Amino acid sequence: MWYKNVRAQNIPILLFTLFGIASTFYYVNIKHQLSISETHQIQQAVFSNLFSYITEHPNEDPEYFFISTSSLDPSPRLLNDFVNNTPIVAPVSSSEMSYGFSSYVSLKSDQSKRGILVDLEVMGKQPNGNVQVLASLYKSRSRSATYEYILNENSGSYQIISFKGSQRSEFLE
Repeated sequence: MWYKNVRAQNIPILLFTLFGIASTFYYVNIKHQLSISETHQIQQAVFSNLFSYITEHPNEDPEYFFISTSSLDPSPRLLNDFVNNTPIVAPVSSSEMSYGFSSYVSLKSDQSKRGILVDLEVMGKQPNGNVQVLASLYKSRSRSATYEYILNENSGSYQIISFKGSQRSEFLE
């Protein structure tokens, strides 16, 4: 009769073990999500850094920065953060790419006004708390680059701790 009790005890042990294994797989595969406020703060920090980096370069004088986040127009709140910026910051939907050898980016309503297309993709929060952001810049067919930023939260605000330039070619000559 003792063997009936052993089998009855094995079922709960087996169920708890399977539940533990399933919980472990769930926890390992969790992607740490950023809040809307955190995403906005990260995008603002990276765009500001890129704008300063480009405009401080003596050979660059764009009239516009056409910005996008994950290839879509940015939020109106993000655009409002750069209302008084020079060069003018506009959503990517107001830009147009020309065709041909140079293939530059210009304003849809006035093609004589040229600019730089800047697209950010926030990759997400890593387990160590850092956030990776990829920034793609496009000025013409021969002038494009990708930059990688690593940000970390410090006292409630995200700050850039690492910046890697393009591996393919330098955007700024």
